[in-house]
Amino acid sequence: MESKDGARETISEESTVITKNEWTFFNPAQKFNRDISIEVVKECFKDRASIRVLDAMSATGLRGIRYLKEIGNSIVYLNDISQSSVDTIRSNVLLNGIEDAEYFGSDLQGIKESGNARANVVKSDCNVLMTSLPCFFDVIDIDPFGSCSEYIDSALRAIRHKGILCLTATDKGVLCSNERKCLIKYSTSIMKGMGMNEVPLRTIVSLVSRQASKFDCSVEPVMSLSIDFYVRIFLRIVRRNPRSVVERNSHVLMCVCHNLAEIRSGQREIDSRCSNCSRRMRLCGPFWNGPLHDVKVIQGVLGGMNGGNKRLLGILRYLEQEIPTMFYYEIPRLCSLLGISTIKQSRLMHALANMGYQVSYTHSELNAIKTNAPIASINKVLILSGAGDQERMEELGVEFNGNEGVKALESIEFFKGLLKSGMGPLPLPRKH
Repeated sequence: MESKDGARETISEESTVITKNEWTFFNPAQKFNRDISIEVVKECFKDRASIRVLDAMSATGLRGIRYLKEIGNSIVYLNDISQSSVDTIRSNVLLNGIEDAEYFGSDLQGIKESGNARANVVKSDCNVLMTSLPCFFDVIDIDPFGSCSEYIDSALRAIRHKGILCLTATDKGVLCSNERKCLIKYSTSIMKGMGMNEVPLRTIVSLVSRQASKFDCSVEPVMSLSIDFYVRIFLRIVRRNPRSVVERNSHVLMCVCHNLAEIRSGQREIDSRCSNCSRRMRLCGPFWNGPLHDVKVIQGVLGGMNGGNKRLLGILRYLEQEIPTMFYYEIPRLCSLLGISTIKQSRLMHALANMGYQVSYTHSELNAIKTNAPIASINKVLILSGAGDQERMEELGVEFNGNEGVKALESIEFFKGLLKSGMGPLPLPRKH
C-alpha cells in the first residue's frame, strides 16, 4: 500500500513502512514470498532464544525489517552492495522505530566482535560477506534478480548446522524451457515441456545438495514453491551425511509421450527405448528425487494461521497434500497427445486412486496431477473415459468416482483463484 506522509511517499506492507523514491525497488508480486518466509523461519526456530538472519540483498530493507518486527527472537543483518541502498535501509530502520541498530559499513571483522544489536546494516558484496563469516547465520535469505546459483557456495560456508537457506530464482523461464542455459547455470539437462513448473524446484534442490556435499553437508527440503514468475525454496542445511547426495539425486529418461524412467545410483544397464511408445528417450538431470516439503513444518505453519491470508493458506494446503513423486502430468497435454477430448481432473484422480495408485493435486499447475501410476495406466484411463465403454471399464476395474481419499481432497478449500497473482517481474530501478 502506498501513501504520502507530508512530502514523503511511503509504502506499507503488514506493519512495516518504507520510503519510496525513484531508485526504490519494490515488487508487490513478491509479498507472498516475504509472507511465507516469515512464517517458515518463525516455525523452524520457534524454540530458539535468538537467531541470526542475513537479508543478503536487502535493497530497501523491507524484507529484513519485516523479519525484525514479526519474529521476536531475530537478530537481522541487512546487507547491500549499493551505498544508496544502504542509506535507504538505515533510514527505513529508523522510520520503523527500531532504535537497537548498528551500522558496520564494510567492516566485516567488526560484525564478529559486535554485541549483536537487533538491526545490523552492512555494505558489502554478499558473497564476500558470507565467505568472511563461516558458520555464522541461522537463516540466509537470498533474493536476487535472476539466478541464485552464483551465491550458493558462499551461503553454504556461512550457514550454521540446521540453518535455513532461503533461495529465490526469478529466471524461471531458463529453468523451465531453456535447455542450454539451464545446463550452463544449474548443471542440469532438462527437456522442454516435461513437468515444467516442478523441474525448476528439483533442479535447484539438486544443485544445492551437490554443492553442499563438497562442504560435508546435506540438505533437507522444508518447502519448495513454484509461484508466478519465480521459485522460492527453503532448505535445512545439515552438517553431516554428505553421502546422501548420491541416493537423493537421479537422472531421468524422458520421452515425448510423457513416460519417465528414473535412473538410480548404481544402475549400470540402461535401456533408452520407451516402454510406452518405443521411441528413444532423452537422458535428463540430475534432479532431486526426494520429497520437496517437510509436512511437519507445513502443518505447524497452518496451525498458527488465523485464516486472514487466504492465498498463503491455500498454497500451504496444496503443499500439505502433494505426494513426493517426481514431476506431474498435465491432463490437457496428455489428452492432446492421445487425440481425445480433455477429461475432468477429478475423473482421472478417482479412477487412478481406485486402481490403487497414489494421486494428489500440485500447486505447480492447476490442471495437472501427481501420481505414482505409470503413463500406460494413465493413458488407459484417459482413453476409456473418452470412449465411454462401460463394459470395458468394468472389465479393467476402472471406476471414475467414489474414492474416499479423492473425495477428501475435493472437500479442501484451496482458494484456487488466488494461486496465481497475475503480476509479473518488474525492471530494476535506475541506479542512483
